[in-house]
Amino acid sequence: ESNAEDEAKKQAEEEEAKRLAEEEEAKQKAAEEEAKKLAEEEEAKRLAEEEEAKQKAAEEEAKKLAEEEAAKKLAEEEAAKKLAEEEEAKRLAEEEAAKKLAAEEEAKKQAEEEAAKE
Repeated sequence: ESNAEDEAKKQAEEEEAKRLAEEEEAKQKAAEEEAKKLAEEEEAKRLAEEEEAKQKAAEEEAKKLAEEEAAKKLAEEEAAKKLAEEEEAKRLAEEEAAKKLAAEEEAKKQAEEEAAKE
């Protein structure tokens, strides 16, 4: 009888040890799963941050280019305005010179007419 009890006790202990080992294994597996999940979340977060940084850099670049374009356009407009002003000044000077010449011609003609009368 004692032998059967020992056998039953031994079997119960083995069952318990097996149960504990399975429990331990399940715990370890759960911990590994959790670690894997965390690593994946970290990676996803890192990729999202990288993507955001890339997008921000692209926006900065686009802004810089737009500012350069605007500055270039402004400079071209200024140059065109200056050229137009120079053209206008030249035209006015030529007009003045033509008027002066015409006045001189007229004065000369009148002087000749006066001289012819006498």
